[in-house]
Amino acid sequence: MNDKLMIERLQTDNLGITLSPRIASTNLKEFFIKRGRPLLHKMRHGSALRVGEKGDFSNKMPKHLIVLTRSDTHRWCSGVLQEIPAYSISNNYERDYFGASLESILDSEADNIGSKGCIFHNIYSHLGDGGYQRHLVHLLERKNTLFCDISKLSEDVFWEYICELDPTWPKMSEWIKSWLLISNGIYGPDIAENNIHAKRTQFVNVIEDMLRNDERLSFIKNILDNSERNLIEIRKTDRWLDVEEDKIVFAQYIKYVGKSG
Repeated sequence: MNDKLMIERLQTDNLGITLSPRIASTNLKEFFIKRGRPLLHKMRHGSALRVGEKGDFSNKMPKHLIVLTRSDTHRWCSGVLQEIPAYSISNNYERDYFGASLESILDSEADNIGSKGCIFHNIYSHLGDGGYQRHLVHLLERKNTLFCDISKLSEDVFWEYICELDPTWPKMSEWIKSWLLISNGIYGPDIAENNIHAKRTQFVNVIEDMLRNDERLSFIKNILDNSERNLIEIRKTDRWLDVEEDKIVFAQYIKYVGKSG
C-alpha cells in the first residue's frame, strides 16, 4: 500500500521530495528537470533524477521521502486566487485589468459552495485531497519519511543533508549557488514581477480575511484549521526536519550538523 501513495515527487531510487500543488513544485521541477538538465548527466552510481508521477507506480516510492509543507490556509488562499482566470493572468496585473472586483467574485461564489467547479473547493483550492494530507497516516507509518517547511529549500544545510541521505543526488557544488539564488529570489524576478507578486499578496490577503470572517466559509475554515493542527503535532515529533543556526534538527534535538556548521 505504501508504495502506491498518490503523491508526485522529484526522486531518485533512494530519495524523493514531494511536489504538492502550491508547495514549491514548479520551482523544483523547473530547476532540476529543465534548467538543470546538465545535472542529469552528473548523476552518480547510475542513478536517475526524475519526476515520479502520482499515478505511475512503476516508479516505486523511494526509501527516503521528504514531505514539503506550508500553512494550509495560505496554500488554499493562493489556490482560490488561481481559480479565478482574470486574477491568475500576469498580463492583467501589469494592466490593472481584472474585470469584476475580487470581492464581488468571492461573494457570488460563496453562494455556490457545494456546486461543481466552485472556486473555493476546486483543483487549485483543494481542501487537502490534492496533496500529502490525505495520505498522512500512511506517510507517518513509513519509517524514513520526514516533513519540513518549504522555507528550508533555501537553506544550504538542508541540501547538505539531502546529499548525505542520498549519495546519488547531483553533486551539490555543481548547482547549489544557482539554486539558492533562484529560491531566494535574488535573480529571476524583475521589478515588474515583484510588483505582480505584491498585488497577488494583496489579493490573497483579501481571501484570507473572508475565510476568517464569512460564515459561509466556516466549514472550509474548520477543515483547514484541522490540517494546521495536524502540522503542529508533527512539528513536535522527530519526523519534523528543521534548520536552526546552520544545523539540522528534528523536533528540538540536533541530529545532523552540516559541513558549514
